[in-house]
Amino acid sequence: MIDFLGGVAPGKTKALRRRQAIVAFASMVGGLTLARMTSDGELCREILKDVAHSVPGSVRATV
Repeated sequence: MIDFLGGVAPGKTKALRRRQAIVAFASMVGGLTLARMTSDGELCREILKDVAHSVPGSVRATV
């Protein structure tokens, strides 16, 4: 997954793209974990929505 995200992440160097990929993947996993931990449906949706909006911009995903 890190390699895939690194392929679509912005950055002039491979190291920078890999760093962006790690941050994006950690955000997705963390957001999903937090959303599943809460019993508040509204908070769950807010977490998932906010992560979904922030991650594509950080890796410029085209999938």
